[in-house]
Amino acid sequence: MKDIDTNLYSRQIKTYGIDTMSKLQNLKILIIGMRGLGVEIAKNLILSGVKEVKIFDKDICEINDIGSNYYLSEKNIGDRRDISCLQKLKELNSYVNIEIFEEDILENISFFDVIVITEILDKNLIFNIDEKCHENNISFIYCLNFGLSGFIFSDFGKKHVITDLNGKPKKTYFIKNIDKSGIITVDQTNREEFTLKNGNFVIFKEVEGINELNDGKPKKIINVSGNSFSIEVDNINFENYKIGGIIEEVIIPKEMGYKKFKDCFDIPYQEPEFPDIYDNSKEGRNEMLHIAILAIYKYYTEKNKLPEINDMKEAKEVLQNAKLIFENAKSKNEYWINNIENLDDQIILNVARWSKCQISPVCSYFGGIVSQEVIKKTGKYIPINQYFWYDFFETIEDLHYNINRDIFGSRYDDLISIYGQETQKKLNKLNIFIIGAGALGCELLKQFALLGISTKNYSKTIITDNDMIETSNLNRQFLFRNKDIGKPKSKIATEKAKTINKNFNCNSLEMFVNEESEDYFNENFWEAQDFIFTAVDSKTARKYIDNQCTKYTKHLIDTGTLGTSGSCQVIVPFKTICYNDKPDLPEYSIPLCTLRNFPSKIEHCIEWGLNQFNELFTNPVEDLKKFLENKDEYFNYIEKEDTSAMIISKMKKIKNLLEIIEENKFDKIIEEAIEIFYENYIFQIQKLIDEYPKDCKNKDGGIFWSGSKRFPEIINFNIKNKDCFNFIKFYSILLSRGINVKINDDDNYIKEFVEKYEKPKYDEYNNKMPTREEELNEISTLKNYLINYDIEKIDMNKINPEKFEKDDDTNNHVFFINLCSNLRAQNYRIPISDEQQTKMIAGKIVPAIASTTAIVTGFACMQLLTLLNSDDLSFVKNCYINPSLNLYAVNNPADVILMKDQEYNPLLDGPTIAVPKGWNVWDIIGIKGPMTCQEFIDYFKKKYNVNVLGIASNLKSIIQLSLPSKEMKLSMRIEDIYDKNNGLKKDQKSIWLEISGEINNISVIMPKIKYTFK
Repeated sequence: MKDIDTNLYSRQIKTYGIDTMSKLQNLKILIIGMRGLGVEIAKNLILSGVKEVKIFDKDICEINDIGSNYYLSEKNIGDRRDISCLQKLKELNSYVNIEIFEEDILENISFFDVIVITEILDKNLIFNIDEKCHENNISFIYCLNFGLSGFIFSDFGKKHVITDLNGKPKKTYFIKNIDKSGIITVDQTNREEFTLKNGNFVIFKEVEGINELNDGKPKKIINVSGNSFSIEVDNINFENYKIGGIIEEVIIPKEMGYKKFKDCFDIPYQEPEFPDIYDNSKEGRNEMLHIAILAIYKYYTEKNKLPEINDMKEAKEVLQNAKLIFENAKSKNEYWINNIENLDDQIILNVARWSKCQISPVCSYFGGIVSQEVIKKTGKYIPINQYFWYDFFETIEDLHYNINRDIFGSRYDDLISIYGQETQKKLNKLNIFIIGAGALGCELLKQFALLGISTKNYSKTIITDNDMIETSNLNRQFLFRNKDIGKPKSKIATEKAKTINKNFNCNSLEMFVNEESEDYFNENFWEAQDFIFTAVDSKTARKYIDNQCTKYTKHLIDTGTLGTSGSCQVIVPFKTICYNDKPDLPEYSIPLCTLRNFPSKIEHCIEWGLNQFNELFTNPVEDLKKFLENKDEYFNYIEKEDTSAMIISKMKKIKNLLEIIEENKFDKIIEEAIEIFYENYIFQIQKLIDEYPKDCKNKDGGIFWSGSKRFPEIINFNIKNKDCFNFIKFYSILLSRGINVKINDDDNYIKEFVEKYEKPKYDEYNNKMPTREEELNEISTLKNYLINYDIEKIDMNKINPEKFEKDDDTNNHVFFINLCSNLRAQNYRIPISDEQQTKMIAGKIVPAIASTTAIVTGFACMQLLTLLNSDDLSFVKNCYINPSLNLYAVNNPADVILMKDQEYNPLLDGPTIAVPKGWNVWDIIGIKGPMTCQEFIDYFKKKYNVNVLGIASNLKSIIQLSLPSKEMKLSMRIEDIYDKNNGLKKDQKSIWLEISGEINNISVIMPKIKYTFK
C-alpha cells in the first residue's frame, strides 16, 4: 500500500477514515461516457484519490457538449470527447493514473473494480457487461441523464461485504455500575448521550471483578432503557462486579447480494420491496420515471437512437410505448406499478423530448451521487437499493406557455431546449453575490459559467473569501492546483471559472462579510444583487448574511456540507422562513475540569495538548510582542485579567523571555523544558493523587475514581526514554524559533545537558498559596522591572510566535501536540493516538468530500432556475442529503412566520403585542427623516399607539428614556447621536433601528425600522 498524503486528503480522511482511504487508493475505475455527467463523476473520483480512472467516449464533441462538460471548449469541437478532456482530468490529482480505455470491455472487465456507464447503450450489451461484473464481484453502476430526469442502477454483485453501515464514529462509554441482575449503567459525567440501540454489539475492557466480560468477544445489547442496558450472554456472575469498565461499540460486517440489471430491468422491484420516495409531493413518480425509461429503451432498440430534442412526434412515439408497457403491467397485476392508477403523459413526454439534453446542475447532482456510490465499493456505507430515480420537472411547471425553445448552435442549446430563450436571457443578465470560495463556491462558479450567468454587459457575479489556498483544499476544491497554494481562493477561483466561459463576468474580493465591512457591502451593494448564495462553514456568517437579505429583501440560497451530509435552503422574501428562524443546536464542548484533571478519552488529551501548545509557544510570545510594541497598552491589557495570579504569570513569562533573548541561551530553554515536563506529567499528577487518593469517596459514599474518572499515575522522567527526550528537544526548538534564540539541536548535547541538570523538587512546586499582600508585592516588583527594561536591546522584528499550522509537516506543531497528548494519555492509561488523529482533532478538520458538494450545488442551481420564473413555493424545494445513508430528503420551504400576540414570550419574560398585527421578518417600517428623538417617539405614539422606551441600532443603544441624559438627547437628531456613538459611514443615507416599547404596560414586538435621513 502506498503512503497516503495526509495533508491533501485530510478532510476526506476525517470523513471516511484512514482504512477506507487505503482501500480507495487501490480502486480501479472505468467510466464510459464523457459528456457532463461522465466528466463530473470522473472529476469527483480523481479528487477522492482512487488508484486509476480509465475513460472512454469516442463520440465527437459538439457545441452543446460545452454547456455541461467544463473541460471542453470551442476548439475541441470535432475531436473525440475522451481525448479532449484527458489532460485537464490528469491535472486534478497527480497520484491518480488516468488513461483512455481502448480495449474490448467484455474481455477486460476483470481489470477493474467498478465500471460506470453514463450513456445509453444497447440493452443486451449492458446486460452482458453487468452479468460479467456480477459473476466476478465487480461493481456495476449505470446512470443516464435525460435532461431534467435520470436514474441510477447499482449492482454490487453476488457477495458484497459492508464493513461500516453508516460511517458514524464508534462509540465508547464508561461503566458507572453493573447491578447483580446484569443491568449495565453508563456514566454520563461528560454529558455524552448514550445512543446505542438494541441489537448493537459491544466489547468490554477494564471491568474489575468480572474478567469474563473482558474477553474481547462482541456481545449483543438488549433491553436499552435511557443510559442502561443488558447484554445477551450466559453464565456470568454479575455479583462479582467491583468497579470500572469501558464499553466499545463493535461494527459487525454485513454481507449483501444484489440482482443483475436484466433481472430487474422490466420489473424493478417486487413485493414487499418499495422504492425510496425522496419527495413526498411526487408519490408514484419513481414508477412513472421507470416506465419512461422502459419506453425510451424500446424506442432506442427499434430506432438505434434517442428521440430528437423537442420533436413531439418522436416523443409521442415514446409515450405510446409507455402506454403499452403500463397496460401490460396492469394486466399482469405487476406489484411495482400498484402505486399509480393512471399514466401521467406529461412526465413521459418530458423525459422523451429532452432525453438527449444534459445541463450542468443535473449532471452535478447525479454525478455526485454516482461518485459516492463508487466509493461504497470499499465496504463503507450501504449501496443504493439497486435503483435511484429523480427528476426536476417542477422547475419548469410555472413557465408561461408558448416558450421559444428554438436553438441557434450555441453552448447553451441544451438549456434553451428545456427552459427557452427567455430564461437564458435572464441568466445572462443576473447579478449574484457568492460568499465563500471553498468547495461549494468553486462548484457554484463552475455551474454559473456553464449556465451563462452574468455574461451580458453590466451583469456580474461577485465572490468573496479572505482565505488562502491550502494543500487540504486541493482534493475537493477542483479549481485549485498545487501551484496555487498560498494564493487567495477567490482570486484563483474566478480566474479558473473564466477559462470555462470567457464571457463570464466574475469579480473576486478578499473580505469578510460582517459589520466591519459595511462600508463596502453597503445598501447600494446589496440592492444591486439579484440573488445571494452562501457557501460558508460558519453559523455566524450565515446569520449575518441572512439578516442582510431580510433587510434588503433578497432571495438567499444557502448551501452547506459536512462530510457526506449536505443541505440547501431556499429563502424567498415575504414567503419563507429565514435561516435565523431555525433554532440553534447546542454545540458539544469538553468540560474544563475534564481537560484539566479527568481526561478519559484521547480526544480530551489532544485538546489539552493543543491548549499546551498555545500556552507555551503562542500566547507568551504574543504577549512579548505587545509589550515591546507599547508598554502602556500592554499593562492596560494585562490589568484586565480576572486574577492577580494570571497577571503575575504573564509578567513572569515576559521577564523570563526577555532574559533568555538577551543572553541568547538555548541552555536556559532546555532547563525550562525540564521544569515544564515535571510540572505537567509528574507534579500536577502527584498533587491530584494527594488530594484524591485511590480509595477516595464522594460525598454520597460512592467511589470517587469510578465511571469516566481514571486514576492517574506519574510518568518517570528518563532522558533515554524517546518521549521524554523528544519533549525536551522539540519544546526547546519551538520556543527558540519563536524568540530567535540560536538552536543547538544536537541530540547528544541535549542528553548530556539534561543528565547534569538538577531535577525539580515536588516540595518546591507544591508550596502554599501566596497571600493577597504577597501577590500585590510581586506584581509591583515585576511591573517595575518591565517598566524600566530597555526594549531597544531586543529586535522586535525577529520575535515571531509559533501559531498552530496543521498542514506544514516540517514545523513539528502536530508532532509536539501529539507528543504532549500521548504523554498525558500515559498518565491516565488511555490508548495513545497517532499524528494523523491528532491533526484531525487539534486542527479541527471538518469532514468534506467533493461528491457531496456536487450534489448540493447542483440542487441549489436548479432552485435558481425555478426562482427565475416562479416564487410559488409548491415548485421551490429545500433538500437534506446524505449519500452514505441513501438519504435524499426533499421538501417545500416552510411558510413565513407571522408575528402574533403572546401571553408569554420567553425572550422578554412576559406577554407581548405584535405591532402591526401579523407582521413577519421581511416587513420593514420605513421612516423619512431627519427627525429628533422626540419627533421619532411622537411618530410611533401617533401612528402605532406605542410608547417608545428605547431606540437602538444593531443592538447598540441610541437613547434609553430611563437614563438621566434623556432631556439632552430628545432634542438631538437620531443620525447625530448615531454618528457620535458609532460613526456614520461615507455616503450613508439611512440607519437600521430597533425600538423597545409598550402599549398599556405590555411590551411590543415590531419589524425592523429603516430610518432615512438624507
